[in-house]
Amino acid sequence: MNVLQKIAQPIEAFRQEFETSFANSFQNTSGLVQEALTHVNGTTGKHIRPLLLGLCAGMCGSTPSEKSVNAAVLLELLHSASLIHDDVIDQSPRRRGALTLNAIYSNHVAVLVGDYLLSVAFMQATESGSKELMKIAASVGKALSEGELRQIEAAQDSKMTTEEQYINIIEKKTAALFEAFAFLGARSVEASGEQLLLCSSIGKNLGYAFQIKDDIFDYTPSKEIGKPTSNDILEGKITLPLICAYQKASAEEQEKMRSCIEKAPSNEEALQELMNYVHKFDALSLAHEKLLLYTERAKEAILRFEDSPYRHSMLQLVDFLVERNY
Repeated sequence: MNVLQKIAQPIEAFRQEFETSFANSFQNTSGLVQEALTHVNGTTGKHIRPLLLGLCAGMCGSTPSEKSVNAAVLLELLHSASLIHDDVIDQSPRRRGALTLNAIYSNHVAVLVGDYLLSVAFMQATESGSKELMKIAASVGKALSEGELRQIEAAQDSKMTTEEQYINIIEKKTAALFEAFAFLGARSVEASGEQLLLCSSIGKNLGYAFQIKDDIFDYTPSKEIGKPTSNDILEGKITLPLICAYQKASAEEQEKMRSCIEKAPSNEEALQELMNYVHKFDALSLAHEKLLLYTERAKEAILRFEDSPYRHSMLQLVDFLVERNY
């Protein structure tokens, strides 16, 4: 039994129902679409967000319900679609060590499969009859798009991305989705207003932490990550480790860093120089310290709930997100 399986023990029935229902969402078609969907379903990752949803439902005093499962499936479909589209935008050949759809087939096929999953998600939202669920799903989709567009805009700007800009970007592209999972976990079991606010805070702060951890990985060589390191710099994305290094640099070094950022996508020497700055200023540790600020906020909200196996597992989930190496 791995760490996530242990964490999921209090909501094992929910987890199994989610996995079955999510897998069923990839069926009922044929040919190229089914072939592509089968590949996507086999590479959908750890399902941390549905686990977050189920534990939030449990902490609010109820066993996760059918509404909990349906909400988790809907949001995970949106998430899967967004990852497919991200891989096309970033021209990524691999995700989690597996070939991406755009690498196996083409950008055209990948975009259409992503659109297909979005359509399935919104069909499920409509069938639920819940206007709130439809509104949240649409809001999440909007936020994900805004986050990616803000990141593209920042990459095209000749000025260095600030920490505030970076936080605004990851709020849209990552934290909003985590927050939606946590909120709907609470909402699915008729939680109180205070519980809804606490779960939203937990989700949002874990979303920030999750993205910062991912961005740290880009500067950390590892076979387990499943993507090339330095990928963000090559794509013109300025993330927290580089921002932390820039904040510590002298004016002369900052000027040189800006020049290297412009050259890095096509110049290996400039890329290596940026990596050297990150390590020179111990920027990975600085970024990790900021990550811990968000996980501590999440823990503070978690500890406002009554002690229970759900709360215990949620605290373990926070620790897992901090300590994970993939």
